[in-house]
Amino acid sequence: MNDDVVNKVHWSFWVISIFMLTWNIPGCINYFVQMNPEMVSCYRETEQAIIQGRPLWATAGFAIAVILIWYSRYVKGKGWLMPGS
Repeated sequence: MNDDVVNKVHWSFWVISIFMLTWNIPGCINYFVQMNPEMVSCYRETEQAIIQGRPLWATAGFAIAVILIWYSRYVKGKGWLMPGS
């Protein structure tokens, strides 16, 4: 069997990957902005109440997901969604 055919990633993988990266970048920025008390103080009172009233498990889950995906993809050089990883 030809190794080039087996190891080649389908073009749709790259389209979906670029879309998902574009989708997740604002979410990561939003997470770090909301962890900064100076930035949160610039928000409206209703938005501050939502941020401060958010349960700890929701914030922890978001942080863990961001860190694990970043570590898996960029530090280890492979990700869960990469074919052959």
